[in-house]
Amino acid sequence: MLSKKRFGAFIRRLYPLWATLGILVYPFCEARWLQIDQRTIASPALPPAFSGLRVAFLSDIHAGWSFGRSQVQKLIERVNALHPDIILLGGDYAHDSDGAIAFFRDLPALCSPMGVYAVPGNHDRVLPESNLPLLLNAMREAGVTPLCNTVLPLTHDGQRILLAGVDDYKVGHPDIAGVAAPSGEWDTARWVGALSGMNGGGGG
Repeated sequence: MLSKKRFGAFIRRLYPLWATLGILVYPFCEARWLQIDQRTIASPALPPAFSGLRVAFLSDIHAGWSFGRSQVQKLIERVNALHPDIILLGGDYAHDSDGAIAFFRDLPALCSPMGVYAVPGNHDRVLPESNLPLLLNAMREAGVTPLCNTVLPLTHDGQRILLAGVDDYKVGHPDIAGVAAPSGEWDTARWVGALSGMNGGGGG
């Protein structure tokens, strides 16, 4: 029989093992946590017609070995249950560009009356470069409007806002100057805000 002293020493020897196991297991557990963070954002630049607009923003899903198809299905169900007016996707849908294409080809329907819009993240822009048009096409086929160095007007009750998105700033070809350049669309536009995924990837 172990004495209390020897038992305590035995337990202390296990501390490094428990710490190592925690480090190894945490990424698998954390990747499966779905957390909804709801915030109210006020801006004097937002037209009155868009007051109360419900925006769902999803980013860094990293579908694949750590976040499988069933988790993606649960995520989409929870987002749709929020009944957002518009859904924005902030990039990094999988671990590489092939995975990102597969993600959109298998994506369950996202529902929002004003549309679903997406920018590419750095993981989605992994070479080859020829995967970019395939990714953008997969987005469109999934009912998602890609925003890659693009500005689109959104109209509601006779008033309009502009929605802009750029390519990933790390490994893509972001044209921030071109998107923000004064034009007929931007002449009377006022800055409302910006959203981006982890470390500012993509950006919309």
